[in-house]
Amino acid sequence: MASTGNDDRMAHMARADALMKQFHSAVEMDGEKNDWLLSIHVPTDMKLWHVRRALCEQIRSGSASGANLADAELIVGELVANMERHASGVGSFHLEWRGRCPRLLVLDDGPGFSASPSFEPPDAFAESGRGLDLISSLGLGVRLGNDPAGGAFVLVTLPVDGAAAQPL
Repeated sequence: MASTGNDDRMAHMARADALMKQFHSAVEMDGEKNDWLLSIHVPTDMKLWHVRRALCEQIRSGSASGANLADAELIVGELVANMERHASGVGSFHLEWRGRCPRLLVLDDGPGFSASPSFEPPDAFAESGRGLDLISSLGLGVRLGNDPAGGAFVLVTLPVDGAAAQPL
């Protein structure tokens, strides 16, 4: 029996919740509930530039006045491009905002990372392979790996100072 879009969306939300619980418990979040500011499930027919724009607009709307958004937008753009390149554009993006800085969790349905992912570019003259290095350089914290449910995940704390971000 083929899965429906709603089944896929619910599976991605369950994967996101499980990963975030793991990461929150590692940094003691005082039992706070996971409230997503924005979750976007990306089926095969969705244009990823819509996703990038929606995420960047949400980050802008929750940022403090005068915040430097360029680094956060570059990270979002890189993660969107990586999903398209390495996972055929299928997965989900989950943006949450607790405290001062937003965090973005990306789950994809691709083959996952080979061996152990590295934040170093392959060599100085390579034309690709710099994405994780760029994300780790600009982000305030990055975790990544292969999801036991399949695919890969990247969790990054974005370098944006928030105003009074409130869930929608």
